[in-house]
Amino acid sequence: MSNEASLRIGLIAPPWVTVPPVGYGGSELMIDQLARALAARGHEVTLFATGDSTCPVKVDSVVDVAPGVHVGGSLVEMRQVIEGYRAFEGFDIVHDHTTIGPVYASSEIAGPVLTTNHNLFAEPYLSVYRSQTRRIPVVAVSYAHARSAAAVSIDTAGVIHHGIDLDDYPFGEDADDYALVLGRMSPDKGIAEAIAIARAAGIELRIGAKMTDAMEVAYFESAVRPHLGSDCVYLGELNQHDKREQLVRARCLLNPITWNEPFGLAMIEALACGTPVVARRRGAVPEIIASRTVGRTGERDGDLVACIEDVGAIDRRECRAHVEANFSADKMAKAHLDLYRRIIGTAGSSVVGPR
Repeated sequence: MSNEASLRIGLIAPPWVTVPPVGYGGSELMIDQLARALAARGHEVTLFATGDSTCPVKVDSVVDVAPGVHVGGSLVEMRQVIEGYRAFEGFDIVHDHTTIGPVYASSEIAGPVLTTNHNLFAEPYLSVYRSQTRRIPVVAVSYAHARSAAAVSIDTAGVIHHGIDLDDYPFGEDADDYALVLGRMSPDKGIAEAIAIARAAGIELRIGAKMTDAMEVAYFESAVRPHLGSDCVYLGELNQHDKREQLVRARCLLNPITWNEPFGLAMIEALACGTPVVARRRGAVPEIIASRTVGRTGERDGDLVACIEDVGAIDRRECRAHVEANFSADKMAKAHLDLYRRIIGTAGSSVVGPR
């Protein structure tokens, strides 16, 4: 509990996945951690999410059951946004995590509103954020993310790294002899590359990945399934418990991403479990794996093979300590509260309401 003056904070989540997610859902996991940490600091937090969400704050909803990513299209998200802002009239601030919401708020809502961009500052998202940044402050989730925004002439209100509650994550002093890769079944996540890297390093690979979209299935069938075997297994989309059980026993999280990922929540989840990270140096990776005490990074596949062979020298306690010092849920909440108060202090209206 903090001595800060209490705020009424409304959080709007996308309408596709529960908060927290049952399986894959990095944005939804971050929203859950933020809501809980804000409430722990004594603030009145209401979350507008799907009705089957289990985040332990007050939850309002218009979508009873999470339909799955983008099922139902833009109308589902637009309804979520409109009803969410209606529910939060009179609140001190609304923190919107949808894509459409800030565009709606910029023309329809008075009072303090901000948004976090969980995606790239690139099309198709770029046009959306360009259309509303003059009115709605946008949070970047890493310094690399903010630099990419500046490169396309978008100002960001601040950089706030994701954080997690370490009490949710078991710590593993010892590891089994396998690498784990997590995410979507997508070329962006480097799943096919992970198979080749792990085989070259002579280590078993376990894959936990969402595979629901047609593009994900097609990628699996063409680039992943033909290379599975006794030393490389697909575990399916892991729920939160099973994901943490796999993380806590892995020699490393292998993260050979092929895109400039804005953050990469799985990396701090792995570190919280004491599991070092081996990752391609793209996007926010250098900010998270900031020293060789918690992981190894490289550019080419061959570099990552050598990293896996070397990662056993890392003290797993250092990995968890790194998260505690830099990526805790409370630190994330405090940074948001500092930004909320700055936005409230400069807003034309002291509370949220229609324009």
